[in-house]
Amino acid sequence: MKVQVKVQNFVKIPLPFPLPWLLIGGVLFGIGCVIVGLYEKDSRAIRLLAIDATLIAAIANAVIFFEMLLDQIADTVSDLLKHEEQKKAKKWIRKWYDNIFWSKKNVFAGLVLGTVIVVARLVGWNSLFTSMAGDAYAYFIKFVIGVVGGSMLWIMLGIARVMLSLGKDVNIKPSIFDTSTSSLRTASLVLWKVSFVAALTYILGVSQIFLCSIKIGTFSKIITIFFGMFIVLYFIVPQINIHKTLLKLKRERLGALVKQIDNTFDEVAKTPTPTNINQLRELFDLQHVVNGKKSWSFGTTELLILLGTVLVPLILFILECLIGS
Repeated sequence: MKVQVKVQNFVKIPLPFPLPWLLIGGVLFGIGCVIVGLYEKDSRAIRLLAIDATLIAAIANAVIFFEMLLDQIADTVSDLLKHEEQKKAKKWIRKWYDNIFWSKKNVFAGLVLGTVIVVARLVGWNSLFTSMAGDAYAYFIKFVIGVVGGSMLWIMLGIARVMLSLGKDVNIKPSIFDTSTSSLRTASLVLWKVSFVAALTYILGVSQIFLCSIKIGTFSKIITIFFGMFIVLYFIVPQINIHKTLLKLKRERLGALVKQIDNTFDEVAKTPTPTNINQLRELFDLQHVVNGKKSWSFGTTELLILLGTVLVPLILFILECLIGS
């Protein structure tokens, strides 16, 4: 992560999309083109290198984007906290920030995933490269993808753990009445953005299997399917903690309303004045409003977009594997 941020900060020009890692991806692709031109004959190798180079740039830029999102979470969480928790919360947020971005575990995660991808290619990929130079460079590119990808996964898991710990390490003050615009909703939206970016990156990675007609082994198939399912579960599982909080709030509010309705109904039965009757009607209207409040912090549209983004290519990949076998 330090390397990615330093590379990003090296270019001071404000750009809508980070340029440095695009340039690095372009340089890696250029070197690959030279090697392919000198030693290889299969044109698919160029397509494969183009996707891999784009994937490296996309993952590195995603990591930078995630840092921006975590800043957004930090601001959101401070709005959620009770006043007496502010000082404790600052230490809590700083601990998470350091653990997610500046921990040595971030580098370790990258090295582990890089090694896993290299092993997967070694035991299960039908290589398009016939020369030693081309094959060695392909392994190097895959390892780089794993290093930046491992960093991305570590950050994703860190953000998910922040969501899972909301209300446990520090007390929060959510409200069932503003779930569509509240700070808790904003935190949930951050999680959706992370999941969606991961889904797009996943599609880019899987596309090389189709575009380059690559045959992969069982180990690689398992890893590919695992990452697809991981992205969907990554979005849903941390939301369960938020769901429990909102559901508890909803039940508490409804319970209080039911008691108030019972008391008001008894008063209306004894003294059915227009004032008492209108008060009872207002309480029933309020009960209807609370009943209609969602206890999930995300909408159906967001879930369908994410499922469609991940599951469509994943199903196509699984069918390809079944037909190919």
